[in-house]
Amino acid sequence: MSRSGDHLVHVSLPGGRISADQLAALAGAAAEWGDGHLVHTGRAGLQLRGVAAEHRAVLSDRLAENGLAEHSVGADIRQVMVSPLSGRIGGTDELWAIADRLGASLRSAAWTLDLPDDFWFGLDDGRGDVLAHAPDIAGVRDGETTAELVVGGQRTGRVVDLAELAAALLDAARSDAPATDDADGDRTAPPSQTRPAPRVGWFDQDDGRVLLGAVTADGRLTARQAEFAAAIGAPLIITIDRELLIADLTEGVAETVVRVLAPQGFSFDANSPWIQHRN
Repeated sequence: MSRSGDHLVHVSLPGGRISADQLAALAGAAAEWGDGHLVHTGRAGLQLRGVAAEHRAVLSDRLAENGLAEHSVGADIRQVMVSPLSGRIGGTDELWAIADRLGASLRSAAWTLDLPDDFWFGLDDGRGDVLAHAPDIAGVRDGETTAELVVGGQRTGRVVDLAELAAALLDAARSDAPATDDADGDRTAPPSQTRPAPRVGWFDQDDGRVLLGAVTADGRLTARQAEFAAAIGAPLIITIDRELLIADLTEGVAETVVRVLAPQGFSFDANSPWIQHRN
């Protein structure tokens, strides 16, 4: 239980990605300076709770040492969300590179400080899973190398190359561009927004490796659970639906991960009661 004067610390993750070393560092920080838990946020980040004021500076240093950013107004990489499976199961790796470029621009451009703190960008690979969470401005892949801009939930009809998408999204945010009409008359209709089925269980990646999706009780990881997940040494993704994705595993390693993590309170069952309700 948090004491009076204790703080929440929001940790920003680029598109929800976190390395094994970074998760291990957060697990240690939660055990040493927090309440022993990491809590999923609604923007694919993590929170440490119960951090005393006198520990904030040393915690910030620990985050910086591990390439992690504490949430700050106007410079929050959590403002950029990516279809979590993109590049591994359908989609394209290019969206992750776009997220990196977009995040770097958001941190460096002074005008982004004027954006509302809850303003966020989406990069949807065409399956509608990011759009389902209503980003303020999104790029939706509609071809191998192109994407359409969606502003305020409305299609604009403006299609750009993926190489130009980060700049186009920034321009749209800066100008607060409205949706525009198109000659075929239906371009401004709301695009497909598909709330995804739970990304929980065993998934075969396009490259033959395995991705595991897990949930934990109440969207919380104990420090011990986080340590176990980090010990796998695999790439990790925190989703906006409070799932933990463990990627790029061989079948043998994936079988071992399920066998070890399930008794530690991880559910790999797509029917788990811990899965966040989906409309």
